[in-house]
Amino acid sequence: MRQYTAMLTAENERKKTQLSALKDDFDDLIVRRFEQWGLTGAERDVALLLLRGLNTADIAKMRSTSVGTVKVQSHNVFQKAGVTSRVEFMSLFMDEFIDVRLGSTLT
Repeated sequence: MRQYTAMLTAENERKKTQLSALKDDFDDLIVRRFEQWGLTGAERDVALLLLRGLNTADIAKMRSTSVGTVKVQSHNVFQKAGVTSRVEFMSLFMDEFIDVRLGSTLT
């Protein structure tokens, strides 16, 4: 029983380490992309909230600004990123990890 518990504990720690590395990689990707696109501070804030799945009204409330301002900032983010929708925007980040994961399991 002790061996099994030790094995589960070790596996849990390994998974935690993998998850932490993945989070760091994702954060690095976000920072690199935002810098590459030349987002302003406000656009970065809006972009992060878009990635978290918040709607325009919630973003406006969180940022103490108008819905119209958030719509303009979202449009600017999408334009700089070369996309036309939230789904496309989010896929820019998800595709990076899906490709990496598929590539590593197919080779």
